[in-house]
Amino acid sequence: AGDGAGGGAGGAHVTVIKIPRSGGVVERSTPHRRAARSRRIREYFYGVDNNLAPATTEVGFDDVRIFSLESVKITSAMMPVGTTATIDPVSVKEEEVVQTMQHCTLAVSYGTSADDVATANVAGFVNITRIDMEARRMWLMAPCSGPLPSNCLVLGSNQLKWFE
Repeated sequence: AGDGAGGGAGGAHVTVIKIPRSGGVVERSTPHRRAARSRRIREYFYGVDNNLAPATTEVGFDDVRIFSLESVKITSAMMPVGTTATIDPVSVKEEEVVQTMQHCTLAVSYGTSADDVATANVAGFVNITRIDMEARRMWLMAPCSGPLPSNCLVLGSNQLKWFE
């Protein structure tokens, strides 16, 4: 039944009561979170035991499409009990390559257009290690060699930068 009560086996009634989520989460400092994030990105490209060798691929600006996500949709399951999301749905915008994107980590989306890039699966991540604005080329570090599985790259709203 919609009221949280219902008849179970043998006529027993069950009432579901929602309780607030625990407030026992420990907040980490900004430097701690930054260091942990940097370690995880390094592990992604080089492996936990530093036993992987990432590959660098040179691509032209016209060979890839870079999209940014303007906002993130939060579902009611992610919100505390009794509250609603106030953030607008995802807005996707195609970006031109700029020098400040150097060292940014981008997702490689299986999407094929701005319409589906935000909801498509992600093949993995690349890091822009170098940008040559005059030659209109950039170098992408990937965890494995070979061509990218898609030419659609997604730049997060916080422009995650990682320096080796």
